[in-house]
Amino acid sequence: MRQRPLYRVHESFRRTDIALLLGKGVAIDDLNDDGFGHALDKLYDAGPAAVYSAVCARATLLENVQHNFIHWDSTSRSFFGEYAGSDDDPLITYGHSKDHRPDLKQMMLTLLTNREGMPLWGSIERGNASDKKLNGEILDQIRDAFSPQRLLAMTYVADSAFVTRANLAKAHAIGLGFLSRLPETFSAAGEVKQSAFNADAWQEIGKVAARSQASSYQASEQHATIDDIPYRLVVYRSSQLEKRKEKSFQKDLADEQERLKHEAAEIYRQPFACREDAEAKGKWWLKTTKNAFHATDFTIQEESVRDKRQPGRPKRGAEAAYHFQYRMIGTIGALKENVVLHERQRRSAFVLITTSPEDKMSARGLLEEYKQQGTIERRFAFMKDHEIVDSFFLKRPERIEALGYVLLMVVLLFSILERRARQTALPLPTLSRGQLINPTGLEILRNLSVSVIEMDDGARQLSAHIGFRPVLDAILSMARVDPRVYTELPLRSTT
Repeated sequence: MRQRPLYRVHESFRRTDIALLLGKGVAIDDLNDDGFGHALDKLYDAGPAAVYSAVCARATLLENVQHNFIHWDSTSRSFFGEYAGSDDDPLITYGHSKDHRPDLKQMMLTLLTNREGMPLWGSIERGNASDKKLNGEILDQIRDAFSPQRLLAMTYVADSAFVTRANLAKAHAIGLGFLSRLPETFSAAGEVKQSAFNADAWQEIGKVAARSQASSYQASEQHATIDDIPYRLVVYRSSQLEKRKEKSFQKDLADEQERLKHEAAEIYRQPFACREDAEAKGKWWLKTTKNAFHATDFTIQEESVRDKRQPGRPKRGAEAAYHFQYRMIGTIGALKENVVLHERQRRSAFVLITTSPEDKMSARGLLEEYKQQGTIERRFAFMKDHEIVDSFFLKRPERIEALGYVLLMVVLLFSILERRARQTALPLPTLSRGQLINPTGLEILRNLSVSVIEMDDGARQLSAHIGFRPVLDAILSMARVDPRVYTELPLRSTT
């Protein structure tokens, strides 16, 4: 897609029916960089976060969106160049890059959605904002937005960045249930995994996705207490995860063996003047390798070494002098079976932590709900698709922040389109891929091809190729959009 800087944005509207899109009184010359820049300034002055929050609230009511389960996640947007702003609180700065570009400055975008991916709230954050801290801030937002009774009926779903002791305590204090992945940094993760594998009583869950290559899961119900608060922990085994982890584990074992050989060889090159020093080095090496997957040991080698000859001619009949030196010989043995088994089990499983009791949600239900996090990730993929939104040609952080909220509003409209189409439970008849069940928003947009003919009398007529008309009619019907939006001027006026 060819890039169009903001100062050439009017070129994008040369083939657009501007009067139909924006109302009477708007000319193509009005759609210039100054006009759009001033619009961003007005949005920023009005408070873009408050505007977006109000728009989401209105959409939630109109679309009758259920939000018993609310999902939160964040992503980053990278930028090139320098940006003027406050040194104390910069919007665009270096941080943990989710684009894998730590060399670039960035800003963060966050979304709070229901399980369908319908945005309920969103924000633009500093580039160095931490997901752990942002999770705590969104908990405050949720506490202020809902009554205590409503909080008890809601479940907050987020990835493992949510699980900190501070966030767990805050969720407990406000009475908000949650579902997340327990990080390995919590000792409880290793403990419940070990308990699950020791008991070896797994519940078969099967596949939770329709794909033929989807993983099959097993679950083990466990419980643990963190900071005196009891939680339900469910350990999951994944067939695909086990295969992937086993491959990487075998590589790690081979890499460790080579590393240990290199360490032993380096130590062997170092001679010691006495046996005690060599043995001390060997004990030190055993201590540093005690957590290795391979068994290690050492022996001491005694060597008789001829002394260096003194300068000058040796005396007649003088015998060469010798001294002893000692070397540590490190040996790498077989794999420690128990250690390897424990690590293989740890890598092949993951733990979900929740406040939902078993009689309210099964282990399968928990996993299915947690995997709905992928819906937000698809929203982020839409926002970062270069065919949808390419580079930001803006200098001022205020305008970039405002444009970020405009982008979040686009995601809201995109989500409404997808949600309405899926609610019909009807297939989308496409020419290239046939009947699509539960079409994504991107598939709908790819198949949305509209042509409008303006007649001599000024009337507009919807036109479509005979092969595309059934697709267009299906999309408009599924989205509950009246075809007259393409042929009748809007009632609003910009004058």
